[in-house]
Amino acid sequence: MKKSSKPLKQTVSHPRRRIFVAFGWFFGVLLGTILLLVALVYAWPLTDARLQAQPYQDYTFAQAVREIETRVIADEQDGRIKADCGTKAYLHETRQARSVVLFHGYTACTEQYDSYARDLYEAGYNVYVPRAPKHGLGDGKRIIAPAAELASYASEAVSFAKALGEESGVIGISGGGVLATWTAAYRPDAVKRALILSPFYEPAPELAPKWQIKPLVTLVGQFGLFDINDGDDGTYRGLSQYLLLVRNLPRQSQPLPAAVIVAPGDPLIDKQVARDLSERLLPARQLFETPSQWNFMHDIMSADEIGELSSQAYSEYTKAYESTGPELLIRRP
Repeated sequence: MKKSSKPLKQTVSHPRRRIFVAFGWFFGVLLGTILLLVALVYAWPLTDARLQAQPYQDYTFAQAVREIETRVIADEQDGRIKADCGTKAYLHETRQARSVVLFHGYTACTEQYDSYARDLYEAGYNVYVPRAPKHGLGDGKRIIAPAAELASYASEAVSFAKALGEESGVIGISGGGVLATWTAAYRPDAVKRALILSPFYEPAPELAPKWQIKPLVTLVGQFGLFDINDGDDGTYRGLSQYLLLVRNLPRQSQPLPAAVIVAPGDPLIDKQVARDLSERLLPARQLFETPSQWNFMHDIMSADEIGELSSQAYSEYTKAYESTGPELLIRRP
């Protein structure tokens, strides 16, 4: 039998082909990993039992006054706290028909309410203005108060208010508006009325597109994987603690008398979310806008910010809070 002298063909893998295949596998695995991580971030639950309930106790009027005085004195004696930023209280000698807690905004302090708190006191209210955790300090550190600590602080504050008046309520601005909403939802025993100003339920779309909110709250707020400074004292991680509380609000709460006030020129909040979330959560709420000619921005409370209009604005805010029909605020559906 004659053998063929023709050599057999051998398939040899070219080195470049092997490199392309390896890179293809690498980028395929990398892309798959990235897509998996993105899906995991968006699917990761932000619910936390500590942010949906807080243990609390009831107080008598005398007990509440003692507890409040202890906090006021402690802040006055704490050299780290800036002047006018400590916990404040404007209390009558006896329990009144109405009491109210005033929650200041993120990176602000109790000074934000100095003028308005006195107005409410002179109108017969017992008024408590607690300093939020980590706020009002002059140590130069960025403000990051964990969401659970904010919830505990807010719950304690309304427990005191409950003892100070027959009808107790809350007023909050910006991040404090989130705390006011949170207490209205989870402390119906103590919150019978609410006024929510410029609520920071979500940042304006111009500042953070919708698709960024969940990763921001998850990676920065919940896990603290990184942080970004925001202004003189704030950080994204600190701000995200309030957004975590928003993500833990219930679908609906008690139909208490409530008003939400926003400024049409507010560049920081998503006004549509403020409208929709408050309508869902507080079905009896009334929504108002400040008159455009006032030119208010985000801080619609500080006397330094709203200037000569403060007296007029405060009167309107109180009417909205008491459901007595503000005359200058613009009612929105």
